[in-house]
Amino acid sequence: MRIACTLLLFAASLCSLKAAVIVTPAVTPQGSDFAYDYTVVNNESLSIIFFQLTLSVSPTSVQAPPGWISNSFASGGDTFVQFASETDDILPSESRAGFIVVSPFSPVPVAFDVLLDDVNLISGVTTGPGQAAIPEPSTFIFATIAIAAAPVLRRLLGSRKHTIKLS
Repeated sequence: MRIACTLLLFAASLCSLKAAVIVTPAVTPQGSDFAYDYTVVNNESLSIIFFQLTLSVSPTSVQAPPGWISNSFASGGDTFVQFASETDDILPSESRAGFIVVSPFSPVPVAFDVLLDDVNLISGVTTGPGQAAIPEPSTFIFATIAIAAAPVLRRLLGSRKHTIKLS
């Protein structure tokens, strides 16, 4: 019984490995900027008509593949980079490249959304331009004190071993 349950769980995990929509960028340096060329893979049974990235920074430029239009705007501290199909939806089992975002910022995890032609929204995480989280100054101070204290503690603990007498 235990083996059957294990096999069933393994088979279920294999089924969940196929993501509904996969968004992957090819990141290439362009002078002081990075170009993020996204490929969207549609494993859904419906067509993708809209693709959006949520960035913490504004891009330098945005370019859509043929048959798509692009737009970007800031709202509430985020920048939304949007691509909408005019004539070339991403059909089931197809992929589309050429969703390009150029930015001086290095890769970090970013959110994406795609809209299917039945108006269902699918969300996920990919890689995009952004600023890495910077620890607060107090974190640096604590880390510095801990690193500086380590040798002192080692010497103190080491010297105690030699002063303990067994009766």
